[in-house]
Amino acid sequence: MSEASLRIVEIDEETGEVQNPDGCARCRDVEVFDLLAAEKENRRLLRKINQLERDKETARQSDSNRTKIIELIELWKEVTNHPRSNAHSADRFDIVKARLREGYTFEQLELAIRGIGFAPYVVNGQRVSEGKPGNLHNRLGIALSGGEQVEKFANIGYEAARRARSG
Repeated sequence: MSEASLRIVEIDEETGEVQNPDGCARCRDVEVFDLLAAEKENRRLLRKINQLERDKETARQSDSNRTKIIELIELWKEVTNHPRSNAHSADRFDIVKARLREGYTFEQLELAIRGIGFAPYVVNGQRVSEGKPGNLHNRLGIALSGGEQVEKFANIGYEAARRARSG
């Protein structure tokens, strides 16, 4: 077991910096160099992030399913009464696209959206069609957050459509 040791250090009263007890001038130069290198690396990484974000937006704009994805988001706006929501927001586009990549069809996603429109409230842990404003949970991200949710809301949407057809 190693023994704890104490070191006496000198602190600059004006800057609050710990002074090097060895008096090594080279150590301060290394610290400044490391800081400059870290700042340079940080700028490089920020440029890379910005380029990746531009590339992702370009991919969204040129996506072959873009029109259908926007139509699904417009359907969500309609059935959940969110007319001022932005159908072109990146997060909404990406969540629909993610479910499509997982193999869900447009029809399944449409049923899920209709399902959250039919039962937008959560009361006592259950999805219901009516409730208080504080119980309203009808974000697109809830209905399409993952496979389990898509299937749950698609089943709700299917049942609502079946009931509407049977009168």
